[in-house]
Amino acid sequence: YFQRPIINLPGRLCRRCLSAGGGSAAESVRALLDRGCFQAVLPLKSEKYFNEYLNSASGGRYFYCGFDPTANSLHLGNLLAIVGLLRLRSLGHGAIFVVGGATARIGDPSGRMSDRVRLAERDVEENSASIGRQLAGIADNHGKYFCCDGARPGEAVVLNNQSWHANLSATEFLSGQLSGARLHDLLGKHSVQTRLNSKHGMSVKEFLYPLFQAYDWLHLYKTYGCLVQIGGNDQTGNIDTGLTCLRRSEQSGVLAFGLTVPLLTTSDGQKLGKSDQLADTVWLSSERTSPFALYQRLRNTPDADVGRLLRLFTFLSDRQVAELCERHAAAPERYEAQTTLADGVTLLLHGEAGLAAARKWTSILFGEDSAALASLTPADLAAGVLSESPSRGGDRLSSCRRRLAWRDGVSLRQLLLSLLAEDGGNGSLGQMTPDQVNQALSAGRVTLNLRRHTSAAESKAALDAPLSRDSCVLPGCGASLIKLSKRRFLLIEWDNLKNFKQKQPLLSPLQRVKVSSTPEFFNSTMKLENRDFRAMMYLHFKQGKSPAESYQTLQNVFTHVCPSYATVKNWFAEFRRGRESLEDEHRSGRPCDAVTPENICAVSSMIAADRRVTYQQIQQEIGIGSG
Repeated sequence: YFQRPIINLPGRLCRRCLSAGGGSAAESVRALLDRGCFQAVLPLKSEKYFNEYLNSASGGRYFYCGFDPTANSLHLGNLLAIVGLLRLRSLGHGAIFVVGGATARIGDPSGRMSDRVRLAERDVEENSASIGRQLAGIADNHGKYFCCDGARPGEAVVLNNQSWHANLSATEFLSGQLSGARLHDLLGKHSVQTRLNSKHGMSVKEFLYPLFQAYDWLHLYKTYGCLVQIGGNDQTGNIDTGLTCLRRSEQSGVLAFGLTVPLLTTSDGQKLGKSDQLADTVWLSSERTSPFALYQRLRNTPDADVGRLLRLFTFLSDRQVAELCERHAAAPERYEAQTTLADGVTLLLHGEAGLAAARKWTSILFGEDSAALASLTPADLAAGVLSESPSRGGDRLSSCRRRLAWRDGVSLRQLLLSLLAEDGGNGSLGQMTPDQVNQALSAGRVTLNLRRHTSAAESKAALDAPLSRDSCVLPGCGASLIKLSKRRFLLIEWDNLKNFKQKQPLLSPLQRVKVSSTPEFFNSTMKLENRDFRAMMYLHFKQGKSPAESYQTLQNVFTHVCPSYATVKNWFAEFRRGRESLEDEHRSGRPCDAVTPENICAVSSMIAADRRVTYQQIQQEIGIGSG
């Protein structure tokens, strides 16, 4: 995907396509400025010359936008610049996406009060590859679904600036194309002044960052004739440096331009798309934010914001947006505007398959579509809608998926209470207490595979009756969906359906007591688990076992009260991070003790295991035997 043009054939007619209206290229860009897609043309008061530049071309011009891979995915805030570039591509201009594999190693100081944390080389390479795939996929989807019939979009290219920075010497960099850079220009930047006046100061590498970004522009000008850069309004200083360097380059008289996009905010001024809390960030990667989660976030857009986001993120014309907002105002309960927004963005980011999966799960979880539920396949479960790790927050979906071994003779009430005991009210059941679970069960709010009961007597009988495979397991995917409340779901994938007839209780020896909903029962159970499970996992980690081997050993000993496989993987990751942190300190010459279990646990504050416990002590304490 790096350095290869994306082959774009004329796409099918899309009713959502933004029409250029038959006007000139400059008129189309003026319309995008009025629409709010772009905030300003740089240099300021240069719009007249920018229009002349666009109209003087016999063909399309090239525009570019850069993205530093500081994470393995872009977020919703980045989509504003991406869509702006794609709009210009729809008008026949070339779109260049630059992944900053080199500049990410330096760190952009814009909008920051301290130095960025240095990324490991491997992280930069992996992040660059991931973001490159994202951008290539988005450009492909744009060509397939959002280009007008008969109109050929411009070329789309994804590049990594590491490819031209890798062989660039410091001497060549400073004495060559950037020899015209002036110190007073750099010192006058707002980002530089802010940092110099702060207690953290500013490193030399971050001070020189605008010059590296300017060199990217010089390279693209020589290679593609690109004279227009798109960036967020926080990039104004960096774009201005590039404009100056291009003007002072050996090609005297070059006049370049910048287009800034606004900061993505809600109607009350809050940032939209990226949050200081990673759990609240809307990522463009399906691995970090599933198509369903993205769809739901956009479908729940407040009425005050939906009109603006339709103009920013969709390819509807202004007239279509206005008509849609009028229909929404007349019938807001239909969520037509929000659904159109969610459809368009999900299709652009994840294609038809991602949109179909998001719609299907929406109809199941919130439309209680039993036909769609019955048609679920293993591929639908793999879409990551209900994650292995519990997710919750505010009024958003709270969900979890678990993998369990089927056991006969277990009722729905016993199943839920045993899971509650295992997770201590902090996992699968979304922080519900035993009493809350019992109340939800008794009130008939809990449904298994979307089946509700018509009477209280029928509900009670169903709750305490042993579950049967025919009524519990969905035939197409071998799973069960439990709905605990309006936005709280549990998906169970059954492991051993072929041997489901074996007569084994769901509860382990540790829980072979009368199931009780008293806090004392669950607290004593979890006290034992929190100490001993992690101790056993650490011993497995120290012996070099994999998370899968550790999980299998725990399953053999503890059956259903052992941690989930996802929990085992998370703890192994914590152990590994603690060890690597100490090893890094040791290599850097910092004073530290030997890499011991105690030090690992000190580095990783989440680890609270008693490392002195042995297998025999655990087995004796819970009365399992030698095993």
